[in-house]
Amino acid sequence: FWLKTSAPVGPSKSPHPPAMISEETKREMSTWWSIVWPSWIANFLIVGMDLTDLTFLGHYENGKYQAVASAALIVIGFTTALFVNGPALAVRVLSANAFGAQQTELAGRRLQIGVAVAVGLALLCSPVWAFAGTITKSLANSDIDFDRADTFGQFRLLGIVPNATFDVLSSWLVGRRIVMPAMRSCIIAFVLNIALNAIFLFGLGSWGGFGFVGSALATACSRWVALICLVVISQGEVRKCWPKEMAPSFTPQRIKEFMGYAGFMICRGVLENLGWQINAIFAVTFGSAQLATNNCMGNAILLLNSALVGFNAGTGTRVAHHCVQDDKQSFIRVRRVAATVMFAWSIVVMLVFLVGQKQVGAFFSDSTEVQSLTSELCILMGVMYFVMSLFFLCMAVLNGTGRPGIILVAFIAGSYLVGLPLSYVFAFHVPSSAFAWWPNFQAPSATGLGILGIWLGGTLGYATTTAVAGYKASQVLTQWPELVAQAKKTAEVKKSATLSFVDHTLSMVESTANKDASVLLSHRESYA
Repeated sequence: FWLKTSAPVGPSKSPHPPAMISEETKREMSTWWSIVWPSWIANFLIVGMDLTDLTFLGHYENGKYQAVASAALIVIGFTTALFVNGPALAVRVLSANAFGAQQTELAGRRLQIGVAVAVGLALLCSPVWAFAGTITKSLANSDIDFDRADTFGQFRLLGIVPNATFDVLSSWLVGRRIVMPAMRSCIIAFVLNIALNAIFLFGLGSWGGFGFVGSALATACSRWVALICLVVISQGEVRKCWPKEMAPSFTPQRIKEFMGYAGFMICRGVLENLGWQINAIFAVTFGSAQLATNNCMGNAILLLNSALVGFNAGTGTRVAHHCVQDDKQSFIRVRRVAATVMFAWSIVVMLVFLVGQKQVGAFFSDSTEVQSLTSELCILMGVMYFVMSLFFLCMAVLNGTGRPGIILVAFIAGSYLVGLPLSYVFAFHVPSSAFAWWPNFQAPSATGLGILGIWLGGTLGYATTTAVAGYKASQVLTQWPELVAQAKKTAEVKKSATLSFVDHTLSMVESTANKDASVLLSHRESYA
């Protein structure tokens, strides 16, 4: 990821030593960071709503409903990838590509397709949310109250449409380097979600609240508020690009092109979430405490991944922009900036997990068993996060250069050929005595590492995914001309009349020069 440049030979003619960071790199860093930090905060707050639910439920009636919500979130988290990951990521990359080519109307059409696809997929997922507990029960036997998990999913269903629409619209704005509206909307919704969780769960005054479903209702209401705020704040920018006629947006060619991107991203998101949820099903078999711990730590990783999502948004957007403009040096600069910052951030997170092993569990739950299991996983979480940060960098480069299919292949190799098989073996078949040395380890049985084995397999799976994606991302510079040509084709770049005239004139000059050269050569041969 680093550009090596040769130093000039001989003494420097400049009286001042060269700057450690060039002005071009500083400008690229400023533009990249202006996209990253609002996207980071916005995603942090959106994911934080789910974590807020689990945290409040962990402190409600001694945390007995935390596992109930976790059982519903297994199905909800898996299906969310269908209408969030795919359409939103496709809109961000394709709109950045269109804006880079000065095709504002095309960018508006990308938004129209994205909203239609996301809402349609969300509605298809609605019945699954309504029976989330029943579906989880059919996959694993446990002492969890799955009927209440159904009720939790039905109340969360009230926010499924704004969830899908918000992510697509905010991703489209990021593609245009407009990031503040989403951040402001998320701040409002997040604060409201905390207040509504407290009121709906514990009541207000003489009113006793809605009970445990109040948490799901609070998040559904907050999702609607987030979407309304985003639409109101960004309506001016949307109107500038929104085409008056919608029919041309939904031509077979444009839908095929959009789904070519979104399809890979949907498959990647589904496979990633399915891997997480299969691990959660493994955790169900060990009891409610193991499931609650698994989901709390999973949501903690997702919350910390908000930074990586922000880095990914900034890097992928700038890479797509530079690719369509055939600006290789700027691509190298943004890749270098992203690699440096993401590496430093992942080291900080690793240290937090190592130092705060005792405090992390107390934050999530009042249950002493959950707190103890959480401290068992903290070291592994730090290592896993470092590996994931490398993968997010590779993913941003591959997405920005229009190669989402490679990411899908990497996920299949890492999650399904390595991660899940190893999680199963470590969790159920490796002797617990082999890991007696692990800090704070609690063996669930004589054969099997329990939740520690689940996350150990997941970490090795992510390492494999990162290795595959990293190998292909390292080949971008050698394949740069082909990637630029594809980006221009995707952005529907056409030569202007002036450029066509210049090309025609140059062709005529070259043809005339060739004829003159032939005449001169003929005279020379005759003279000889």
